[in-house]
Amino acid sequence: HGNALQMACAEGFYCIAQRLILDGADVNDQGGWYGNALQAACAEGHESIAQMLLDDGARVNAAGGHYNTALQAACAEGHGLLARKVLDKGADIDTTGGHYGSALQAASLTGRREIVQLLLDKNANPRAGGGSYGNPLAAASFGGHAGIVETLLKAGAEINVKSGSRSALQIACWEGNGDIAKILLEKGADINAHHEFYGDPLQAASYRGSIEIVRILLDEGADVHSAAGWFGNAVHAAMAGFHAEIRQLLL
Repeated sequence: HGNALQMACAEGFYCIAQRLILDGADVNDQGGWYGNALQAACAEGHESIAQMLLDDGARVNAAGGHYNTALQAACAEGHGLLARKVLDKGADIDTTGGHYGSALQAASLTGRREIVQLLLDKNANPRAGGGSYGNPLAAASFGGHAGIVETLLKAGAEINVKSGSRSALQIACWEGNGDIAKILLEKGADINAHHEFYGDPLQAASYRGSIEIVRILLDEGADVHSAAGWFGNAVHAAMAGFHAEIRQLLL
């Protein structure tokens, strides 16, 4: 937990946290998984402890740890009231860093639709990059959250921007999220976008055995003979994944 105060805040021990602060514990001491006490309280949903820390001078934008900021912690774990609280205290909505990259990515990946809308209403950048997932649209596609994908696209997310050289469509196809693949295709996603390893969306779906998505892509005009990526083409991808039915469909 980093230190005793962080542990008390993470576990929800208000009285212990209060005593530690009265005895001189630094509310802004950094370290550990959570980064600081405020992040610990926000990640675990302890509103009264978070308020106490803020009242005692906790820095709302202090960065570090898995979540990077208190706002990202609240957003990733679905604590909308805490997200709103730290925003009202001046949290930087587009700060980047940590596992999730940004608050909007954190909420998008973990399926927190109300928090996504809150952040967008507060002018979070739907195109902001960084983190393990690259951008909010890629994160939502990876997480399988179709409603959030639609929300982000309406807010101006770039549909063909690549996350680690993978587009949102490629990610949806790789993860087997057919409803998201349909949405992205309807909105103009590049059906033949290439990735150095995964090839194109058709190859991704073929290798992973997502026959529904393979059919969707074929109906939308995906190039069966497109040569790229580790597998070379979709037929080889299906063979590599031992998906005979998909191989037959592609021939």
